[in-house]
Amino acid sequence: MAEICRKALAFQPPPNLKNARDNRLQGAFRTLICCKNTVSLFIEKLHIFCRNLLKKEFHQFPNLFSIKEDITPEEIERFSDHIKQLALDIKVRFNDILNLKISNWMLNPFTVDVNEVDIVFQEEILELKYDEESKNSFNKHGIAKLWQNKKMPKLYPKCGKT
Repeated sequence: MAEICRKALAFQPPPNLKNARDNRLQGAFRTLICCKNTVSLFIEKLHIFCRNLLKKEFHQFPNLFSIKEDITPEEIERFSDHIKQLALDIKVRFNDILNLKISNWMLNPFTVDVNEVDIVFQEEILELKYDEESKNSFNKHGIAKLWQNKKMPKLYPKCGKT
């Protein structure tokens, strides 16, 4: 029993993964776009970890790597099942974010072809496209600060609500 506990404790996600993920999901200038990207990335990393684990590649799990000779195929399968279940749980928990439709104009309203934008937003996107102050802010600070700018809902009410 002690041996199983030792191996289970060795099965821990890389220490930097949780902190990096948490930092990308928190803060004043986080958007749903950022959250969707972070959750999608985390799920993909879990799939990679699972595949590598099944190939007995333990580089993402330093504690397992140190005892790789002692790990049985059954234990690898069990660890892999835990990772698969974690990925499924995250997909269920963040289903709404993962299914969020992000239009091109939301990512960069300054380069999008206005004719390809939903007719409801065309006029505001055209105005925004020629708003040099907003364009400069976007170039300096990125998409999050652009959409979280207090003036956006006032100047572009349709786009600001989306």
